[in-house]
Amino acid sequence: MSNDPHYIEDVKETPDQWHSHEAAEGTPQSEHGAQAKPLFLAGILMAMVVFTLGLTILVVVYFNSYVTKIKALKMETTTEYTTFAAVKAETLGAGGRLNTFGIVDTNEQIVHIPIAIAMDKVVAEYGETN
Repeated sequence: MSNDPHYIEDVKETPDQWHSHEAAEGTPQSEHGAQAKPLFLAGILMAMVVFTLGLTILVVVYFNSYVTKIKALKMETTTEYTTFAAVKAETLGAGGRLNTFGIVDTNEQIVHIPIAIAMDKVVAEYGETN
């Protein structure tokens, strides 16, 4: 590192014509936005708040309406329930697949047994290994 002071030389530039004003131009214009109008700004703020609240309420009302229609459609449709009820009766009922013996695939020689017996066999197998 050097101990020499570091600085940039000050360059004196003359302003261009845009920055120079002559007396022939007349009095300069007043600064734009130099005087704030608090009532106007408060009115704009209130308009934005009212618009935002109105839009929020509109979205909430639309969402509730849409969800209500979807729920009504799901509750009024019985096809899913009847299909589920048939599968449930077939698998869980007194004569269902979970409570009876049966053949699943004759070619692969796969059968099903009652769930209670299957659970007992699994517990016995794990008991033998430990």
